[in-house]
Amino acid sequence: MRKEFIVTTLTRIAAMGCLAVSPWWVRWLSESYQFLSPGMVFFGCAFCSLAHLALLSILTNAQHRRDEVEFIETVEHVLNASVASQEVDEPMISDFAGVRVLLVEDNPVNQRVAAHTLRRFGCEVETAENGAEAVKLVQDNDFDIIFMDLEMPVMDGLQASSEIRGIEGKGSEMPIIALTAMSGEADKDACLACGMNDFLSKPFSARDLSKMIARHIAFAEAEAA
Repeated sequence: MRKEFIVTTLTRIAAMGCLAVSPWWVRWLSESYQFLSPGMVFFGCAFCSLAHLALLSILTNAQHRRDEVEFIETVEHVLNASVASQEVDEPMISDFAGVRVLLVEDNPVNQRVAAHTLRRFGCEVETAENGAEAVKLVQDNDFDIIFMDLEMPVMDGLQASSEIRGIEGKGSEMPIIALTAMSGEADKDACLACGMNDFLSKPFSARDLSKMIARHIAFAEAEAA
């Protein structure tokens, strides 16, 4: 499902006059489509069911209005089923019960769906909307792994990772995984230079998250042994 089709479809539906799909949502889809992944956020075939059910929910509402928060909740409900359907073909979730994860992501939809997926793995998840919040959480709490978006307001992922590495007694060994749509060598070098350990390219799936946790938690345990 291409970006142009998604954006055009929502624009046309909004133009009907009975649906509160604001220009903000159209702009968000236009700017964020490359970050969206199957079973996580609007992308591919998952979007077909998502659009049908979410928009039907709005159209049948007596008030003909939905604010962004309610729309996100409808999205999350549909995507929960989509994520679960991925497990039919191949087991992809290891037992990560008790693994403490810090998820740093400013996009509310991406954050909520990724956090839900991590909790289904058995992880204990804390979330932050920007790098400054992440640094404060690391100062006050213990985590086993951090998933860090790069482009965020207040403080970006690169600066946050650098500051976390400077937290005495806490930040030196904790795996930090970059969540990024940028895959150039210069981008990867910048991540490594600020102390990040690995990269998870957007769009990513639940299976990708599972493999990344298994790789770095197992490595940390082997180093400690």
